[in-house]
Amino acid sequence: MNPSHIDDTDPLLIAIPEGAIRVDPPLPALASDREWALAALRQAMDDRSLDLPFGPSLDPADPDRLLAINHLAVQLVCAPLLAEQVAVPLAFWRSAATAPQLLLLASVDEELGWVHLAGTLTAAEFVALAPGGQARGEELLLPVSAFPGGISRLLLLVRLMRPEALPRLAFPPEHAIQPPSERAVAVWDWLGGQLDAGLAALGGVLLQPAAVAVRSSWPQLPAGSGAGLLLSLDLRAGELHFGQAGTPSVERMFLMVAPAGPWPERDGLLVVLQPDASGQCLPDGLCLQVRQGSTRRQCLSQDSLILELRLPGGAEEIAISISAANQPPLHLPSFTLLPPRQP
Repeated sequence: MNPSHIDDTDPLLIAIPEGAIRVDPPLPALASDREWALAALRQAMDDRSLDLPFGPSLDPADPDRLLAINHLAVQLVCAPLLAEQVAVPLAFWRSAATAPQLLLLASVDEELGWVHLAGTLTAAEFVALAPGGQARGEELLLPVSAFPGGISRLLLLVRLMRPEALPRLAFPPEHAIQPPSERAVAVWDWLGGQLDAGLAALGGVLLQPAAVAVRSSWPQLPAGSGAGLLLSLDLRAGELHFGQAGTPSVERMFLMVAPAGPWPERDGLLVVLQPDASGQCLPDGLCLQVRQGSTRRQCLSQDSLILELRLPGGAEEIAISISAANQPPLHLPSFTLLPPRQP
């Protein structure tokens, strides 16, 4: 069954978004927005001959339940068809154990029977956007325009992404978000060619796209990133040290910290540790650890060519440390992804 054709000559339907679905057959008058959205979603999958696991089997219309589409946890939120904002309930997001992997927006006009599956955010994208939203009790208001891709993006994600590739990320309540300390390094400064004095004292340099070709062994900046931080690390007698030019080193490696795109607070941060010589492995037993607010992540080297952590954007302060075996870790100054304050 194909979506009904939108007649642009009908004055009632001129504002219907392109790609909206006319639910057929229409639902009873007492059906909720969520029931209309679910009917449109199933209709879209039938139109594409997609037979994907879909749940929950028990009461999927309950707004207090997540959908399960091809084994991915999806939060469905609804708004009126021409609304500019949508209210996202935050109860699921208070813990990573219950957080959705995807957030789907459905704009619904019950009277006319149209549903626009407007777009989908991944958990990382939602967590990056959330600090800029408007809090309203246990809900967060986000602009409808923040949801990209329509039904096509949702179906692409649920068909191609493995569940482990879309992490569940908690968004803490407002009182749990601590403002960055005054000493936190502003990642935004790197885009303007400024390097914090504390990082410079550790031997850090700014890594810019033009410099990558000069030293092919350096880590590559993410696409769209204007600048990053590069630090040299030495392993001597089993201990890690910040590297210094001319100092003998048993093993040398580079740590790169860079925005994952042109807007750090939205695109997040990439942290990469790799050996100086391409093709060599990192020493076994290295631990790269990152704390972002109350969330901690780490990776360990074991026959590893590279260690890499990607962090979502947001307002929370970021701390990075590196350790070798049972040695005390090296700590970098903390970072903030927030843009400079306007005077």
